[in-house]
Amino acid sequence: LTMKTISVGILRHLSISTRIKVPLVDKGALRAVLDCIATMDDNDILLQCAGSLANMTENTKNRVQMGDKDVLEALMRLSKKGDELVKRDVARSLCSLSSVSE
Repeated sequence: LTMKTISVGILRHLSISTRIKVPLVDKGALRAVLDCIATMDDNDILLQCAGSLANMTENTKNRVQMGDKDVLEALMRLSKKGDELVKRDVARSLCSLSSVSE
């Protein structure tokens, strides 16, 4: 495993916690995930990034912040580059983002 894979894997697991989802987005982890998606093609890394985004979009406050062009472009890139597991997490993110009520 590379350090990037381990790093985004840690972010994915941290983003499972309901207490940590918002601070991750507020403190810049979202930007790190988006940068990783833009520059990496390794499926293991993309899987961790897709899972991180899916977990972060489960929070209503995050959905509002994440419903921008950068996140949607990253999700479209993931849907074209990743395997079926990546695409499953992309679908989770899109489903969550589509339920923003603001």
